[in-house]
Amino acid sequence: MKQIIEMLLNGVYEVAKGFSLIVWYFRRQLWFLTLIMIAMYLPLIVMQNVAFAPVVSAQQKIDACAHPQNEHDTIACYITEVFGEHATDAFKVLEGRGECGGENGGLNPFAVNTNWSKTPGVVDSKDYGIFQKNNKWQGVTNTAFLFDWRTNINMAWVIYKNSGYNFHLWTGGSCQGI
Repeated sequence: MKQIIEMLLNGVYEVAKGFSLIVWYFRRQLWFLTLIMIAMYLPLIVMQNVAFAPVVSAQQKIDACAHPQNEHDTIACYITEVFGEHATDAFKVLEGRGECGGENGGLNPFAVNTNWSKTPGVVDSKDYGIFQKNNKWQGVTNTAFLFDWRTNINMAWVIYKNSGYNFHLWTGGSCQGI
């Protein structure tokens, strides 16, 4: 009986020892695999609004107002509501046409574009939100409210209206002649 117990204990010991060797061997591989998974999924989580923002035509955005399904549709509807008969041009500026880049075709309310000065490494200004309002030219010191898409769209409308109903103050608008 004593021999049987010793054999069982030795067997358990050998299994535990073998398991610890397997864990030690795969520990480095598991750590490496974890780092790879983090590197793959972190950009998808952090940049999901930027990388996968859907871009649809201006007419599709206007038509979506009957039943907005998500925030993107709600933002498009609000642009249509605020800009009224000028909404098609607003969407053209946001999306861009041909060689003229768009301001924010995905309607990402948290979009930020950095404008670099001619001096390397020096930021001249930044553009924020749906209509990429510029903190330098609009004299904005507290940019947090520019991420509120309603405020950003309302500001864009006022600037557009005060500019004689044209988008020449936006890069995409001046390029397209809108």
